[in-house]
Amino acid sequence: MMPAVALFTGSVRLLLQGRRTIALAALQLAPAILFLLGSSGRTEDAALRTFVDITLGAYFALVLPIVAIVIASAALGAERRDQTLSVIVLRPIPRSAIATTKVLASWAVSAVLGAIGVVALALALAAGPGFDATIVIGLATGMVISTGAYSALIVPLGFITDRAVIFALAYLLVFENGVVTALPGLSVLSPSRLGIRTLGLVAEDLRITIDSSLNTMSFDAAPIITTTIVYLVLGALLSSLLLKRRDLA
Repeated sequence: MMPAVALFTGSVRLLLQGRRTIALAALQLAPAILFLLGSSGRTEDAALRTFVDITLGAYFALVLPIVAIVIASAALGAERRDQTLSVIVLRPIPRSAIATTKVLASWAVSAVLGAIGVVALALALAAGPGFDATIVIGLATGMVISTGAYSALIVPLGFITDRAVIFALAYLLVFENGVVTALPGLSVLSPSRLGIRTLGLVAEDLRITIDSSLNTMSFDAAPIITTTIVYLVLGALLSSLLLKRRDLA
């Protein structure tokens, strides 16, 4: 248990260090800034609609995925490139536990950075239409759900290829912001839509606005939780399998 805890804390420190973290934290402020600029002089209802549009289109569809992708791709990928992964596997920790720990560490760091965006949007909301606790709680919960799903998807990809960020961004633009938009029935597979549906689940007053914007499937808790758990389990299993079968150098 203690080696796994040490691996988790060490992984979190590794993922949080450097200029990359500062840049990703600054990126989290972009949706709030866009909202403040776009809602200036508007009525309360119009400002709230602008807030929803920017939250869906900028925060959940772009900023949050980009941050999670960059972090998750480095969770195993950076260790392999730095040739420290071969040292880690010598510890008395099963490779399945290493893989799970890396996914959880990536999720934790992505969520910490995502919280900066949530706080910024909450402050912007308070400065505009007015603070609404249910919206903020929905934002935070949806952020946690989305970052978990993205972490599970990208951590194994980061181990497979040094171009994980490029491939993941292509997936984001083509599938999530293209195919899913054209075929809303596939939104159940989209990590960003999982977060958006969670926002609608918690903030009931936004459901109609969200549905009219993205034509999401449903706001039921069961499929959201189930899909997120499936992503996490599959991500950990695939990462574990890769650690056992592929060259660690």
